[in-house]
Amino acid sequence: MAKIAVISVGKIKTKYYKDACDDYIKRIARYANIENIEVSEFTLPKNPSQKEMANAKGIEGDRLMDRAQKYDAFYCLDGLGKKYDSHKFSKLIQNDFNKGKNSIAFLIGGSNGLSDDIKKKSDGIISFSDMTFAHHLFKVMLLEQIYRAFSIINNEKYHK
Repeated sequence: MAKIAVISVGKIKTKYYKDACDDYIKRIARYANIENIEVSEFTLPKNPSQKEMANAKGIEGDRLMDRAQKYDAFYCLDGLGKKYDSHKFSKLIQNDFNKGKNSIAFLIGGSNGLSDDIKKKSDGIISFSDMTFAHHLFKVMLLEQIYRAFSIINNEKYHK
């Protein structure tokens, strides 16, 4: 069975976000082994400098990379990435599996985003919108799209 991971910076504490994530993880589990991995966020001072923010992104990037490197492919989620509709996103996933990749990870950065270094190492950078979303809300959106992608791949009606 295929393996999918969502690796994100920070722990979801808000109940309704956590419940929504858990619901989509349960749905995705019909199609793939799914892992929800959370790495700790680097604590910054109240008014961080650009250098401190870059350092934080680097440290968080290392934490993400430590977990992502065991997957055959990994994609970064970033507002400046390539935009996909749901069908093209499902084809991206299907193409990786067709190429013999058995595991795919999707990485969500913390509130300051992802380091350039981890984006360069990724198999691609995906954007959902030109808008900026809270990373906890975005995790729900990503899980929903992964579930939708598997519904499309399996020619099943999407269950809301």
